Amino acid sequence: MGGRDELSDQVMSNLDLTYRNGGLNFYGVLLVDDIKLRWWHKGERIQRKLGWIFGIQKETKRWALGAEFASFDRLTYTHQLQAPHIYHGVGLGYPTGADSKVITLWGRWQLMPRLQVSGMLTRSWLDRKTQNKDFERYWALSLQWLASPNSLLALHWTQGYPPKWGVGGGWSEDRERARFLILEGRFFGLWSSGEEKPGKIELEETQPETATEGKFALLTSLSGNKGTISAGSQQGVKVGMKLIIADFATNKAVGYFTATQVKRDEASGQIESFPKEIVQVGSKVILPEKGR
Repeated sequence: MGGRDELSDQVMSNLDLTYRNGGLNFYGVLLVDDIKLRWWHKGERIQRKLGWIFGIQKETKRWALGAEFASFDRLTYTHQLQAPHIYHGVGLGYPTGADSKVITLWGRWQLMPRLQVSGMLTRSWLDRKTQNKDFERYWALSLQWLASPNSLLALHWTQGYPPKWGVGGGWSEDRERARFLILEGRFFGLWSSGEEKPGKIELEETQPETATEGKFALLTSLSGNKGTISAGSQQGVKVGMKLIIADFATNKAVGYFTATQVKRDEASGQIESFPKEIVQVGSKVILPEKGR
């Protein structure tokens, strides 16, 4: 029961679904907030508070295409305040906040082994159920060159700013229409020992029921360069141990996890992603073999 006068049952639930087939990825999220279970009471007005996201992405070695649609009703729990709620260092909810709809398209194409072009187009509808409706558009085109294994140069041409947090969080008209030409340089591993990082690892074929027994753990949370895995001292993880992180679907190595704090069945530590790779929640963290 929530602390409200209308004596309604306060319930929030969500459902997340993901389907992967090779390079094709479908995903969806449904958030149901503040369901009024006593809807049969006469005279009680039902206010819908739903949020949902649907996305699809197709990725190959040379190209990728993706699209996402998100919609959130007004006063949805995780978007009620201007500043987002924070859980384990991660902001809950969707960047544009409640009372908004967003459509995003993106893609990339590898022109040469070290040269690729990418683009993004975002259309948002903010405060869509009020008189202050705000329609915004943001787009970006990028040319990226991997100058060396440790350096990346990129040229971006953009209009506007990316969608931002909060109810009524639209940009000013001047900022929304402003265009930018940005030159970006990134450098990786300038102080590393120069050890070779594996591009792909092959996991031992096992039955699903034995795959978690000393084989791999899951990356259960991620905030910046810190994360938590679902294994600890019971599975042989020790402080200072450096473990390989692999994509769950492809088994491709995407980074390292270095344990800084270890409990019985959980460990937290530092995340280091490989150049041009992205570490995601749900990735595999390869556990040490017994005796090592």
